[in-house]
Amino acid sequence: MDPSQLGPTGALSDLPDEERDALAAVMRIEERPRGHVLVEEGDIPDKFFLLVDGCVTVHRSGRHLADLGPGDVFGERGVLALTPRNASVIATTPVKVAVAMGWDVRDMLGDRPRLRAALEAEAGKREALD
Repeated sequence: MDPSQLGPTGALSDLPDEERDALAAVMRIEERPRGHVLVEEGDIPDKFFLLVDGCVTVHRSGRHLADLGPGDVFGERGVLALTPRNASVIATTPVKVAVAMGWDVRDMLGDRPRLRAALEAEAGKREALD
């Protein structure tokens, strides 16, 4: 995908161009309708997502945790820790998401410390919601 689709704001906006380019190289754009479940609580963490357009809601055990919009990422905790998904993410509008396979993201983290730091920072924010 084109690195410019990673967006000028959000969790990945401060990454150097080289790291944004590397991440964009392993991502693809997907479009999903309103109501689509992008991540199911308890599932295997096989993908990392960046919301390009639209809005999603995050729920755990039926409890609302957060609403996310363009530039926000999700799925980073499971991909980093290789633990089952701890929440469900559902599109509240039609959405466009950039998706990377978890193993592709993990493979690049050793050589991309700023990407690792950005994802760990996002995961830390999610822990605050627990």
